[in-house]
Amino acid sequence: MANVIDLSVYSGILLKKIHVVDVSEKYGPGHRGLFAAEEISAGEIILKNDPTTTAFYPFGDERGIYTLEEFYRLISEQCDPDVKKYLMRYSLQYDDKHVMVPKNYLTRDIIDLCVFMNHSCEANCSQLDVKQVSALQDIEPGSMLTVDYGLYNTDDMQLLPFNVCRCGVTACAGNDVFKRYKHHDWQQKYYDYCSPYVQAKIDEIRKQREKA
Repeated sequence: MANVIDLSVYSGILLKKIHVVDVSEKYGPGHRGLFAAEEISAGEIILKNDPTTTAFYPFGDERGIYTLEEFYRLISEQCDPDVKKYLMRYSLQYDDKHVMVPKNYLTRDIIDLCVFMNHSCEANCSQLDVKQVSALQDIEPGSMLTVDYGLYNTDDMQLLPFNVCRCGVTACAGNDVFKRYKHHDWQQKYYDYCSPYVQAKIDEIRKQREKA
């Protein structure tokens, strides 16, 4: 496979064989993607977070959680444009008002493999926080591993620099990727794979429906 990158420079515990590939041609300069290097069966865990090298604090650890105000102030205080870019690309939405920030944003010395999961509206994987990536379906060697960004982000506070989806699948949501959590059919299919934040948003919608 062309443009394969050395896995050893990244953090993660591999349970299945994968490649890190430069996908700049499709997604833009500097973008990476994960590709299956062997057959992967539905339900199998592909990779896990390595707590000894991860760039993130444990999910929910207050040391890594910033309010939106604190987060944007942190970015504005940085003189190095690469630090600004790293913060925007690799920080994670925690809830409507908070962001999880990588603890190594100044050194940028390690990147977790899980952050290279690209989006698809018909994703073949799910991702539990930054802890592990699992297959939602059988995956053939050479296939890109993808997740649905709508499982972790909503239109109420879209942190990702992601406007219109161009994943190319039949069910592509276009500019509605982060609004689908409001739709009943999508909730029924993906609720169990959503982050606690998105699940809470769905629970509130269901309560409002019951009252109506």
